[in-house]
Amino acid sequence: MSALFPNPCCRCGYCCLHEACPVAQEVFGITKDDPCPALRYEGGAVCLLALEEPEIMGVGVGCCMKATCYRDGVAYDFASLPPAFKFSVAAMKAREKLAALT
Repeated sequence: MSALFPNPCCRCGYCCLHEACPVAQEVFGITKDDPCPALRYEGGAVCLLALEEPEIMGVGVGCCMKATCYRDGVAYDFASLPPAFKFSVAAMKAREKLAALT
C-alpha cells in the first residue's frame, strides 16, 4: 500500500478485467479492451507478466481501480469496497468478457 493507493489489493483482478495494461497490450498485441492472456486465478488474480518483476506492474502498491459502483442510487468508490464485494464484481466482469468472446 502507498499514500497514493491507501486501500489494499485483494487480488480480485477487476483492474485487469476492466482494461488490459500497456505491458500486456505490447507483449500480446492486444487492445485495452481485449481479455488479458496473462490473467489467471489461483486463489486470487495472478498476472503472469508480473511474476518475475511485480514492481513493473504495480503489484503490491494497493488497489488502484478508479471506478465508482452504484447500488440503490448510492455511489461507492470501488477501491474502498470490502474484498468479497470486489470479487463478486470481478466475477461478473469476467462472465461479461467471456460472453463477448462467444
